[in-house]
Amino acid sequence: MLDVHTPLGQDAIKWGRRGEKAFLEAHPSVALVETDQDKPADVDGIVYKACEGGFITAVIETKARYYSIEKLMGDYGWEMLINADKLEKGAKLAIALKCNFAVLLVLVPSRLTLALKITGEDGEVIPKVRFEMEKMRATTNGGTVLREVAYINMKQARQYKIKSL
Repeated sequence: MLDVHTPLGQDAIKWGRRGEKAFLEAHPSVALVETDQDKPADVDGIVYKACEGGFITAVIETKARYYSIEKLMGDYGWEMLINADKLEKGAKLAIALKCNFAVLLVLVPSRLTLALKITGEDGEVIPKVRFEMEKMRATTNGGTVLREVAYINMKQARQYKIKSL
């Protein structure tokens, strides 16, 4: 069963969409289309210029996290965790589409979205990233697995307040 079919998965989708809305409100010239939530996908969506003759500007990965900006800054040293596999697939897709790969980190308790470009269209990683093998939660709903993960420094991310619930 996919995470999206559980209460916690549905909550993460709800918060991810709120975070995406905060980003889009600040950038009215772009729009976002999600990948199908009922199918496992390599990225969560595509951002595109919303005009006649529009074009893709970025592939995105959206992550809802249930910790505050203060915890990100302090306990986590500005680093967010993403599966290294997701980072690699997002970068490859950005290269194929000649666009950026970006992450939207939604910090639920802070009602805040952090947006950061991870790679350019050439696949070159932009922020500071470190890789490690970690025993971690297998899915949103639990379990454990050993995976290669990427810690992405989010200090340079742009911040967008989530205004409405």
